Amino acid sequence: MIVAKRLTDLPVVVDPSHAAGRRDLVIPLSKASVAAEADGLIVESHHEPQEALCDAEQALPAGALMGLRESLQPFAAAIGREVISPRGLAKLSPVISVGVDQRAQRTEL
Repeated sequence: MIVAKRLTDLPVVVDPSHAAGRRDLVIPLSKASVAAEADGLIVESHHEPQEALCDAEQALPAGALMGLRESLQPFAAAIGREVISPRGLAKLSPVISVGVDQRAQRTEL
């Protein structure tokens, strides 16, 4: 991710859910991605991960996802950035956004 940031002016978005493949690593990888200046995160979530039709092992429960923004903010602040929801994209730049994609329906925080 750090190399990609140096090679392009395009935003670099990280998918810690698929990178880890394990729910217990999604939040730590999200924090590391923010600290490494990721421009966005794609985090998989499900209201009941154990019942998800696919990727159940890596999906965060909805409650954990809702707290993710707050847990990432100290890492973003340390590098002079802010964690915002996709609705705030028009107002701030550079940004780190958090969203949820469940069964082809997008829900924004």
